[in-house]
Amino acid sequence: MYDPLQRSYDVHPLNARAIQRRLARQGKTMPIALDLAIDPETDITDQNHIGGLATVIQLAEAASVTSRSVVCDLGGGLGGPARCLATLFGCRVHVIDSSLRRCQDASDLNALVRMVHKVSVECGDVRTMTVRGSFDVLWGQSSWIHLDNIADVLRRWLAILSREGRLACEDMFIARQPDDLEHRKLADLKTIWNCRIPTRQTWNDLLEVAGCSIEAFHDLTFLLEPHFNRLLRSGQEPDDTERRGWMLALELARSGLLGYGRWISVRR
Repeated sequence: MYDPLQRSYDVHPLNARAIQRRLARQGKTMPIALDLAIDPETDITDQNHIGGLATVIQLAEAASVTSRSVVCDLGGGLGGPARCLATLFGCRVHVIDSSLRRCQDASDLNALVRMVHKVSVECGDVRTMTVRGSFDVLWGQSSWIHLDNIADVLRRWLAILSREGRLACEDMFIARQPDDLEHRKLADLKTIWNCRIPTRQTWNDLLEVAGCSIEAFHDLTFLLEPHFNRLLRSGQEPDDTERRGWMLALELARSGLLGYGRWISVRR
């Protein structure tokens, strides 16, 4: 059966071909990782998450990432944050994603900017694949809401986290109780994004159940409205379903229903 999440990423407007075409238009024949991550003209980048490069840097600093760190990006997609982490912090990053197309794109972009030695890519389902390796940071930006059992997944992956390791997560949360109309719009958004969106307290509970203690929480809800406004005015070319998702997210953020947060956690 063709997974709806895979289908949505197969038609997503951010992909290696779109980024390569944008670079060609800009005359960047020998791009570096930051050329993939930054595009103020059209927002056609490898940063398919809220806040772009700035939040990658902020999350890494909050999680104490250094050049000695080994990071595992669970649901890393195109590998955009991974390449930025490797470039700006000097660490090694392993990207795992369930979409074969996204993994192929991530590998192609790694080769394009000559970062294969710092960023590795593996296609696999983090819910069921064999957990192996040793990492200092488990990383997730706008990706863990796609997991159907967040606590179970994190509990499995915590087993390979180093003693001083951290979970670094940024994702959506429900900020208040929706009314009937908002409930329907929220259900529509979750169908489009193929996700579950916990409340902030549920996120806290899931991390605790997984075996984590929360070190810090930062409310980043202020990023949502400008992010989706920018997407709707960008040079990206989404299909009608993706654009409707952006419009719903913008509306629900404006109404105060959708929130966005950053959690830094350690293993108990």
